[in-house]
Amino acid sequence: MDPLEKTRIGKTDLQVTLLGLGCSGLARADTTREAIETFRTAMEQGVRYIDTAPLYGQGRSEARLGEALKDFDREKIVISTKVGRLLRSTDNYEKSHGYTPVHNYTRGAIVDSLESSLDRLGVDSVDILYIHDADNHWDQAIGEGYPALAEMRDDGKIKAIGAGMNQWEMELKFAQEGEFDCFLLANRYTLLEQGAITEFLPYCKKNNISVIIGGPYNSGVLANPGEGRYEYRAAPSEIVDRTLRLKGICEKYGVPLRAAALQFVLAHPAVASVIPGTKSPEHQEDNFRMIDHPIPADLWGELREERLIRPEAPTPR
Repeated sequence: MDPLEKTRIGKTDLQVTLLGLGCSGLARADTTREAIETFRTAMEQGVRYIDTAPLYGQGRSEARLGEALKDFDREKIVISTKVGRLLRSTDNYEKSHGYTPVHNYTRGAIVDSLESSLDRLGVDSVDILYIHDADNHWDQAIGEGYPALAEMRDDGKIKAIGAGMNQWEMELKFAQEGEFDCFLLANRYTLLEQGAITEFLPYCKKNNISVIIGGPYNSGVLANPGEGRYEYRAAPSEIVDRTLRLKGICEKYGVPLRAAALQFVLAHPAVASVIPGTKSPEHQEDNFRMIDHPIPADLWGELREERLIRPEAPTPR
């Protein structure tokens, strides 16, 4: 696969590279310099889609990204951020960098959140705006948040709107009740989990709604089998066992599990980009190599035979 192949976002004019940069990792980088170098590595590779959010490091991801963007042509980069997890000042700076996130999907909170994001990013606008983690806030998110985003899109303040969540069921509900351009689905369409293939991904494909895949390594367990985390915590034994089975088959064909994880999700025709969270230049270089790594068709066939991927799941050709 070509990591730099571009795909259109829904019915918009936006085009994103197959490999994007998930900037949650920039908040976890050891230093601002390392975060900037990670971003620089992605730009020098030719990656042209970056995703961030106020929640990532309580503003730290966006602030570090703002520093990095100063040396690049913003107009050549598709930028997405999120609203709904509004940052409020707190006295506990050591733990929260001076802010704590609260769920708020009202029009006023969305306007305030976007303005703060633009200030941290040092840009006049972003291209894609996602409703973030609205799991327990459906009524407010669809009743107030969605109309606010749609109005911003109609006014030309943003080019595309969507929702970013760790579940596909509510994203499907958003798609059915609003006019969305794209969705960011984290951890729910991977080598370990393919439930989204039953209803959500077909609906998006049929209605020309693009899907961005976050968390392609399921929080790390697919990148470091036996050691990585799953669902942001220690992986349960059944997940570790399944991951080690996946790894064993990949090794049989001389393929890193990371390569299979990234290329598998990109094979679905509804998927426009994958954005693994990246905290160092070395991680970014590895992600780029993994998408370009050759994978024989027999590997996918064996994964199907072993019932490790669903029979209807498309695989790379």
